[in-house]
Amino acid sequence: MVERLKSMKKHVSLFSTLLFTLALIAVFQAPRTYGQHPGPYYKVEPETITFGPDPAINQTFTVAVWLHNVTDQNVPAGVFGIEIKLQWNPNLIEFVNRTLYIGVEGGVLNGPYFTAKDELTNTTYPNDTYWIAASSLAGADPWFGDGKVAEFTFKVIYQPKWYEKLSASCPLQLIFTDLVDATATPVPHEREDGFYEILAPETSAVIKVEPAEITFGPHFAKNQTFDVEINLYNVKPLEVPNGTYGVEIKFSWNATLLEYVSHELMLGLSGGVLNEPLFVPYDNVTIDGGVGTYWLVATSYQPAEYWYGNGTIVKFTFRVAYQGWEPEPAASSLLDLEFTDIVMPSIPYAKSIPHAVEDGLYEILPLQHVNSFVVSYLGSDHIVTIESDGAIIAPDNLGFDPDNKQITFNVTYADGYCNVTIPKNFMWCDVDSDWTVIVDGTPLEIGTDVIVSSNETHTSLWFNFTEGDHVIVIQSTNVIPEFSPALMILAMLSLAAIPVIIRKRKK
Repeated sequence: MVERLKSMKKHVSLFSTLLFTLALIAVFQAPRTYGQHPGPYYKVEPETITFGPDPAINQTFTVAVWLHNVTDQNVPAGVFGIEIKLQWNPNLIEFVNRTLYIGVEGGVLNGPYFTAKDELTNTTYPNDTYWIAASSLAGADPWFGDGKVAEFTFKVIYQPKWYEKLSASCPLQLIFTDLVDATATPVPHEREDGFYEILAPETSAVIKVEPAEITFGPHFAKNQTFDVEINLYNVKPLEVPNGTYGVEIKFSWNATLLEYVSHELMLGLSGGVLNEPLFVPYDNVTIDGGVGTYWLVATSYQPAEYWYGNGTIVKFTFRVAYQGWEPEPAASSLLDLEFTDIVMPSIPYAKSIPHAVEDGLYEILPLQHVNSFVVSYLGSDHIVTIESDGAIIAPDNLGFDPDNKQITFNVTYADGYCNVTIPKNFMWCDVDSDWTVIVDGTPLEIGTDVIVSSNETHTSLWFNFTEGDHVIVIQSTNVIPEFSPALMILAMLSLAAIPVIIRKRKK
């Protein structure tokens, strides 16, 4: 027992010497931080902790302080004592607990060891500090390698509102570190702090181009018009306490593909945004170098009410200005909300409301030389194929007229040709010369102006056309019957069975 007491006193005396050495180093030596570390270094891991913009109050996270790169080359005598002070802002995060990794596998130091400091302190308001100091005792092996000193768990206790500030942060700072070897000699080392950040929750407000995707082609689409809206959604009282009082957008498009036709402001209107009275200093469209741009700046003013909800900012009408030919690729234009801003009135200045932005996309597919059209009739779909070096403009259902046994379409271009292929179970003639092809009201001569060819399933009619816009009508002598042969046979059998049923009932 006496020998044990002597041994313990010796260990305590040695540790006291080490602590005194650590204190001297704290006064005269401050470790520097570098991007690369040739020798030992302490590091807070992960380097960055970020919460938000989703709600994060009461969520917890854990960071660890590691000691790295202790080798027999840079610390020949090995490490025998460690000391750290980790500091943070307790107004943002709250200390929950710590787990020491001293004298255990994966940790630092070898046992037996003595822990001189393991405590939470409030050293520099408003920062809290955790202080750990430990040393191996006599008989312990020197320590080498990479190991964890401790893990610290914190709880998120503050998250700013977007109208207060967009984020709050603090360093997870190693304000003091020390390291001694087995000979009680201070070991030069470096350190890397961590960083904590909490982002303000975003609002659910969003400005969208709608429809999100607009596609024309591969059929002829030049000069067709379409509408686009820029809409504002989800301005909610709980997220935007003072509502919306102003809006600004810069919207652009490819003016070589799209021709601007008109726009309609929806400010102050039913289904629109903002409330009257309104001031609109900018409401301009410019076309410059193949780029179209629209710039809107508008604001309500007293005594207008704050605006909440969903609404349309502006409506546009565009015309298809260009359509290429295969094998050109499809052409597209981003319907680009280059800049957007919505503001909430506040004292002394209005505040921009965080919001999402969703652009639109316009695409025009190239004209095809072979176009397939679906003609629906009596519950059946039939595919009519038109091959041409002109642009085919077809009405719905190819203008199929069962009474006149004809289909109709338009073709426009310079001099060109058409080859129309029709399935025989849809339209047919018993004799090829009975087909009729009419261009702009004038029948073409079959065999001379129109070449007819057929197989068991289809008939093809090939003819030329001249420059300009033309209306093409193709007539046959037969079309798909209103009742199929199978249905006719079934109906006849049903009628034949009626007298038999009557006789049976009489008996």
